Amino acid sequence: MDRVFIKYIGGCAVWRDCIYHTGLVFEDGQVREVSAEAAAKLLRHGDVFAAVEGKRVKKADDTEALEKAGALEVEREAAAFDAVQDVILQINRMGKDELELYAKANYGQSLDKRKSAENLREAVVQMVHQFGIVQ
Repeated sequence: MDRVFIKYIGGCAVWRDCIYHTGLVFEDGQVREVSAEAAAKLLRHGDVFAAVEGKRVKKADDTEALEKAGALEVEREAAAFDAVQDVILQINRMGKDELELYAKANYGQSLDKRKSAENLREAVVQMVHQFGIVQ
């Protein structure tokens, strides 16, 4: 796997990647050895990063650990999103009685059965988004 040295030349004292989900944090003037894939993404921003040749700064390089942590975070977010979508799919198959039981059992909320099934589904989906998935 190719590695590339890039230097943070942005104006901030600390820059945290929240765009490409690499998990990298740069201090002003810091050089890191990153994967070629991450470097290609970061070097798109020429006003913030520059490719450099040579050695890293004396500071310990935790780039690989940060990249792995960023990848794990992306996987964790994707798994949580998938779990919520699975629950919503189950809710979309429920009738009025099942929706009322589900809301009462999982969220302690009573639903007005005079409303349409679609309105009840919407209310239960809002509970899932607001309170999360109850195990």
